[in-house]
Amino acid sequence: MRILTFSLIIFLLSVCGAVTIKPSNPDIFNNYTIGEIVLSVNAKTNIDLKPYLQYLGENKKFYTIYLINDISSLLNSGYIQDLSATIIKTDLSTVKVVLNVFMNSPIKYIEFNNASIFGYKELVNMISNKVDSILNISTISHDIEVVEKAYHDKGYILAKVTNVFFINKIQTLFFNIEEGRINSVSFEGLDKVNPKLLMRELKITPGTVFNSNYLNEDRNSLLKLGYFSKVSIPKLTPSETRSGYIDSIYQVQERKINNLQIGVEQLQNSRLSLALTLKFPNFRNTGEGLYFKGQSIFSTSANDYSYYLKYTEPWFLNRPIPLNVIFWNQVIEESINTTNITPVQRIGWETNAELNLMSHIQTIVGYSSEAVKDTNSTSSYDKRNLKLSILKNTTTELNNPLSGYKAYFTIEKGNNFFQILKFGGIDYVKYNFDYSVFYNIYKSDVLAFHFSTGYVLYNTQVQQLFEQDKFLVGGAYTLRGYDESYANISSAILGNRKILFNMEYRVLFTSWLQGALFADYGFASDNQINLSDLKFGYGAGIRIFTPIAPLRFDFAFGENNRFVLHFALGQLF
Repeated sequence: MRILTFSLIIFLLSVCGAVTIKPSNPDIFNNYTIGEIVLSVNAKTNIDLKPYLQYLGENKKFYTIYLINDISSLLNSGYIQDLSATIIKTDLSTVKVVLNVFMNSPIKYIEFNNASIFGYKELVNMISNKVDSILNISTISHDIEVVEKAYHDKGYILAKVTNVFFINKIQTLFFNIEEGRINSVSFEGLDKVNPKLLMRELKITPGTVFNSNYLNEDRNSLLKLGYFSKVSIPKLTPSETRSGYIDSIYQVQERKINNLQIGVEQLQNSRLSLALTLKFPNFRNTGEGLYFKGQSIFSTSANDYSYYLKYTEPWFLNRPIPLNVIFWNQVIEESINTTNITPVQRIGWETNAELNLMSHIQTIVGYSSEAVKDTNSTSSYDKRNLKLSILKNTTTELNNPLSGYKAYFTIEKGNNFFQILKFGGIDYVKYNFDYSVFYNIYKSDVLAFHFSTGYVLYNTQVQQLFEQDKFLVGGAYTLRGYDESYANISSAILGNRKILFNMEYRVLFTSWLQGALFADYGFASDNQINLSDLKFGYGAGIRIFTPIAPLRFDFAFGENNRFVLHFALGQLF
């Protein structure tokens, strides 16, 4: 425990030095009987000082050591500025002890200099010295500890009370606080990346108060940009230019981010395709990203292909609002019913922005326009819609969540917005809800559940929709033990409504190998779905973790115990 200020120490010494005792040699009255004790206080106060007299008392023997002990006790109370003691002989063996006490001044004001994290009322409520009470010096150390602890408990671990002093003339008690404010943030190892792109991602920036709770969050924000292979926890040093301020220094290692990729990818329908990808995540050194992807399926009987161009602006209007603009042109075989498959061309564009109106909840709004037609031009329609998506994710691992949940809801409205705003195309509403929850049962064993449901509402009398605009259940990404529509169109589970349940028990054998037991229930239909309609699939699988994504092999049994081997990238949920 420390008394912090030099002026306060001098003040205490002056208090102790101001004690006077008369006569100067009170030992001459040792062993006298105390007939009377007079405790005279210079100011009106409700503070009872008598309990501090532990040795002196009426009808007790007087000894100088008793007097010194009680004077020390009174001074240690913290309320007293000056004190004098007079011993008066009243008869042959009796003395009268007169203690003249000069109290500290009452506190009229309390000031907290440089305090911004806590409000004035919060700080006043923390300390024991109060306005309109007598200043108590002995509790100042405790007041300092209480204030500093309040800061530290909230993560402001560099905050400290540097000094405390009282000015009698204005009867004001001052607390000077250094909160640990940041003077500068710098990045050692930075070469090509614009430091402004990094600074805007941080919560701990120049002028803010350092908070240890944001350390990992800021570091992860820098890593998520994808510009670096290494980002250190910042080194904190006292500022050489501003007293009481802190300099924060990150060690970073840039990596090559622009790349060209050529490879083979598995589509959601289990077919393989040749893919060409160009990525420019920071193509103008302003944080904007540009991505291109072209795919063509490996098949002599199909002419599936797709072109995809995406522009991203993570800070739209200089606010943390990610904006995406996407263009696409694709031809892929789709089912319009469960009797035939036809090549369908989709040409369109979309723009969306992540508003994040609520803390820890992603809120994405967007508009898209798409022209849909089969290559024979026998059926076509336009889709123009507004879309709202809400996502809550409490998991911490992307490829192998151990605990937490993920909830996703989206609504897509075509043609008009409540008849207020009309933008053409077919009139429809599409809802989709998805929920996953993970329970860490034992070590790295996880029991996981997934539920998904959806409904698309449109005029079925005058309009038919292709497969991508409806719901398909069956295959490696939905209901295992059943084929995708590509494999067997006659048995495809396709409809305007869907319901899906998945359960998995995952066991991690090594850091790169995981086993799983699973059971799936699901169905899709244009009509009302009953529980008796649900298809059931079950089986076991393995996941091989790679730097890109887990390779998933599921050995599944479906209707009539028909065996299907599914291969996919990533966890099912």
